[in-house]
Amino acid sequence: MEEWIKSIAWYAVIGLVAGFIAARVMKLRGNPFYYMLLGVAGAVIGGVLYQILGSILSFMFNLIVATVGAIILIMIWRGWQSKKRLR
Repeated sequence: MEEWIKSIAWYAVIGLVAGFIAARVMKLRGNPFYYMLLGVAGAVIGGVLYQILGSILSFMFNLIVATVGAIILIMIWRGWQSKKRLR
């Protein structure tokens, strides 16, 4: 539970800063706290998306690495089998 609170606090800090920067970059006028709160909401949404995409990308990377490893072992096996036949 403590880790969850730290994550939410971190998203809040990042979101406040991101909202402030976004308001400045887009040259928005008005209450900066409004944009900072929107930044917090955006940070939470971004954190959820990061978790989802991170899991998918991690799976895809592991699949690619496992496939390359299997291909290398098959190539070694074929080479060993062809040398075995030549004897």
